[in-house]
Amino acid sequence: FRKDLTDMEGLVSTTLEFVSSGEINEPRQNIDINALLQSLQADLEDIGEHITLNGHASRPVSGYAHSLKRCMQNLLENAVRYARDVQVIVDEQPDTLTITVRDSGPGIAPELLTQVLEPFYRVEASRNSSSGGYGLGLSIAQTVAAAHGGTLELRNRPEGGLDVVLRLSPLS
Repeated sequence: FRKDLTDMEGLVSTTLEFVSSGEINEPRQNIDINALLQSLQADLEDIGEHITLNGHASRPVSGYAHSLKRCMQNLLENAVRYARDVQVIVDEQPDTLTITVRDSGPGIAPELLTQVLEPFYRVEASRNSSSGGYGLGLSIAQTVAAAHGGTLELRNRPEGGLDVVLRLSPLS
C-alpha cells in the first residue's frame, strides 16, 4: 500500500511538473518495459479491468521511468474507459520499440484524431471529469513520447476500435 502511494505521489508530482514547465525533470535510466506493462496490467486488474499483453521487449528502454509509466497509464486508462477488449502489443525492432494499445471501442472521428492530442481537448463535451478526464492524458503521452525520441499516433481500425501506437527510440 505504501509503495503504491509513493508511486502515485511520484506520478502526480511528475505530471504537475510537466504541466507547469513542459519539461521532464527526472533522471534518464534503463527501464524494463515488460515489468512496467505487467505492473500497470496488475493495477488495472485490481480494479476489475482486463488487459491482454502480447509480445516482449528483450532489452530495456533508455528513458524517464515515472514519465513513461504515466504515459502508458494514460493510454491504458483511456482504452478501458471506452472499450472492454484491450490489448497491448509490444514489437521490438533493432532501433525502435513499438507499443500498440488496441481497443474495440467506438474509435475517434477521423477529423479529431490530431485534435485529441491537444491539452484540455475532450471528445466527450460535458464538463464531468469522471466521464472523460481533463483532456491532458493524450497530450502528456505525446510529450513523453517526444522526450524519448519517439512518436504517438492514433488510428481507427477498419473493423472498429482504435490503435494508439507509441514508438520509442533509441533502445539501450
